[in-house]
Amino acid sequence: MALKTTVGLTQVQSLVMTQRLQQSIKLLEMSNTELHAFIKDEVEKNPFLDEVISVQDEEPIGEVHRDIVQENEEQRKNTSGLKEIEGNSNNLKDKTWAGNGPLSHKDNEAKPDSGWDSLSLDKDIRHTHSLQEYLLQQFRLERHTAAEALIAAKLIDAIDDDGYLRTDIAELAKDLGTDESFVFPVLDRIQHLEPVGVGARSLAECFKIQLKEANRLDASMAALLENLDLLSKRDYRALENRCGVGYDKLLEMIDELQRLDPRPGSSYEPPPVEIIIPDIIMRDVPEKDGSWHIDLNPETMPSIIVNGDYSTNLRTKLRDKADRQFITESLTSAKWLVKALEKRALTLLKVSSEIVRQQNSFFYKGIIGLSPMTLKDVAEEVTLHESTISRTVNGKYISTPMGVIELKSFFTAAISTNKGKSLSAAAVRQKIKSLIETETSNQVFADSDIVEKLRAEGIEIARRTVAKYRESLHIPSSAQRKRIKLVSGYKQ
Repeated sequence: MALKTTVGLTQVQSLVMTQRLQQSIKLLEMSNTELHAFIKDEVEKNPFLDEVISVQDEEPIGEVHRDIVQENEEQRKNTSGLKEIEGNSNNLKDKTWAGNGPLSHKDNEAKPDSGWDSLSLDKDIRHTHSLQEYLLQQFRLERHTAAEALIAAKLIDAIDDDGYLRTDIAELAKDLGTDESFVFPVLDRIQHLEPVGVGARSLAECFKIQLKEANRLDASMAALLENLDLLSKRDYRALENRCGVGYDKLLEMIDELQRLDPRPGSSYEPPPVEIIIPDIIMRDVPEKDGSWHIDLNPETMPSIIVNGDYSTNLRTKLRDKADRQFITESLTSAKWLVKALEKRALTLLKVSSEIVRQQNSFFYKGIIGLSPMTLKDVAEEVTLHESTISRTVNGKYISTPMGVIELKSFFTAAISTNKGKSLSAAAVRQKIKSLIETETSNQVFADSDIVEKLRAEGIEIARRTVAKYRESLHIPSSAQRKRIKLVSGYKQ
């Protein structure tokens, strides 16, 4: 059969994403910060838009039953030692050591010596300058050539906020058009600047610099630094063999490591504190026991108006066709934006009210009472598409008497029980956490033991799922927990 090219006409139906529809979707997905920035930009571009400042609406918009509270955030205690910190030592602020609490820098101050004082430099320079500026000022006081100054500037610029140099030396030397042999001596000089440990390329090197400065770097401590991966696994027997020391001496060495600063640059330019402003506010109704008002937060809902008088005056004065067309389009755009913002507000209020209504046992039981809920469950009740629900809750927060929580936190998968009921995944994680908290040094539950205990409560769950939930809670394995309890019991 021969193939022929023909011309035909086919009629199909499809959704056309107009510019207005795309803009409505973007407005719905925006957080309150992004929305305010967008409105400010539109007010500057559109002559018919005026933003209303300090609008206060104390009248409640909706009312629902009180059976919902925020999900209490699970405290993320990392008891897995030095897990995953070998190498580049990312995310050091969340790591913990040997069951003795978080690994912190103890706020050690990098105090300038008498030479700095004689130059009348600011003793608290770290709080008024960046880490890079502080290092450059110190380096400039030393003897150096122009080439060394250029290399130092490149190295210091590559040091991150934690004080680590994560750039490959070979690449850096290539960018400078020089050999690595000229870079390493300059790096060594930078590593001798304040704060001690800055310029290190790994956690082990950072600790090595600090121990060397304190004249505490012996062969046993060097061996311990080379085997931080074993320390993260609490494999003390292997560490004793590698370091050539006894158990008591090994504990002393670990305690000494805990007093070091794993992030020497963290005290310079601390990250700005992000303040979360809720989009929805839940208010108690004193006269109605068990009831709540659900309000839109007026501080996060921008209010704009269309200046119709200005439009009328312009229309009577303008004669140019292009100008009149611009006025018409601007006025149409302004009216559409006002309606789009109203629709966004109503959708957010409608969805958040339904979320609060469906989580009816959360108020009384906490995480254990969190009911399984999906986007589809909410979408069916409010007659909206699941994608609309997803965009609505994205980056939105609700304020409750117990604090501010993200709307997405209320959505959790369902886990069936043999009693015909369903539990949320968050509730099961909480049960696993509670079981582990009851452990003693003589009785540590393996994942298979936890499976049996949950099965006794009617919760059918696989061992690999228990392991996944345990790891999401940053809880180490049973073997590691047993070592932690043994060490804690020894120190007590």
